[in-house]
Amino acid sequence: MKIIICFFIFFGIYQQAFCAIHYPIGPSFVSTITTKQKLYYNNKGIRLDCSAIGNPSPILTWFRMNGSDEQSWIHVQSSEFIDVYDNGSLFIRPFREYFKPIHAGSFICRAENAVGSIQTLPVQIKPRKNNKTKSHANLSSHFML
Repeated sequence: MKIIICFFIFFGIYQQAFCAIHYPIGPSFVSTITTKQKLYYNNKGIRLDCSAIGNPSPILTWFRMNGSDEQSWIHVQSSEFIDVYDNGSLFIRPFREYFKPIHAGSFICRAENAVGSIQTLPVQIKPRKNNKTKSHANLSSHFML
């Protein structure tokens, strides 16, 4: 199946027409996560990026592994803990209280259009507590005017 798009331009006597033939193309990742595991500090959060091209433009969706079942994935949406952006990025916000179902686990990005779908390999994220947070707070209080 091919899509033909034509444009006609009329300027008085001058006329021009041009057509472009667009073939549907399945999704292909432009950038994505290349490591199997990412560590991050709780006070910084973590951003996972994913972008893909195709014709029509693919829709990017994030999924999180449901427990320990590698065959069961849950669709990730923006919430008070996570931001999912239209550009394909997922951001887990900084936190003080650890909540395993949000702050740790395996994630995949899926790119899908009318031609097909592809997905990244799972990336496992693990938070680390930043022990320097408390000492920085004490130092900054000494230097406040």
